[in-house]
Amino acid sequence: MGLFLKDGLVQGIKNGMAMQSVALGLVKAGRLNVMELLGGHKCKDQKGIQSMLNKAYEIERARKAAKMAG
Repeated sequence: MGLFLKDGLVQGIKNGMAMQSVALGLVKAGRLNVMELLGGHKCKDQKGIQSMLNKAYEIERARKAAKMAG
């Protein structure tokens, strides 16, 4: 929302109206939830993302350790 208002309120409204058909298409396709505009988006698989990050940190630590040893 802040990106639309960076050029000012009036220009933000104009930009929003210009993309109205795109937003309607996303809502119809189920890709955009109107309520997320007010409450934000919640990640559906937080545990999966956390385990992916942990694995990435583990790989990075191993890479740094190998670089220091070699």
